[in-house]
Amino acid sequence: TPKDLQDRRVEITGPCDRKMVINALNSGAKTYMADFEDSTTPTWRNLIEGQKNLFDAIRGEISYQDPQTRKQYELNSKPAVLMVRPRGWHLPELHVKVDSEPMSGSIFDFDVYVFNNA
Repeated sequence: TPKDLQDRRVEITGPCDRKMVINALNSGAKTYMADFEDSTTPTWRNLIEGQKNLFDAIRGEISYQDPQTRKQYELNSKPAVLMVRPRGWHLPELHVKVDSEPMSGSIFDFDVYVFNNA
């Protein structure tokens, strides 16, 4: 087990929207599980924006300014370890087809994440 995953006493799970990713990684929890299944409404925009948010977070380049309060959000120097929960095997990704059939949302989420961040 990697050293940064050995202490999992406090974990937080949440959606992949930009502000939540920043707040969860800054929460003081040991691990943040970005959840593409239960915490994220699976619209194409939410899924793609979620992947972009994780891409930026992994590189330490994520920030967000609240349009109403103008408050600026950025990562702390010691964010939580990021883990990703893709959608379940049974949930289709209707925007991507293989042999004329929708691809598994789980495979889509995993592939996009690993391709961009491995």
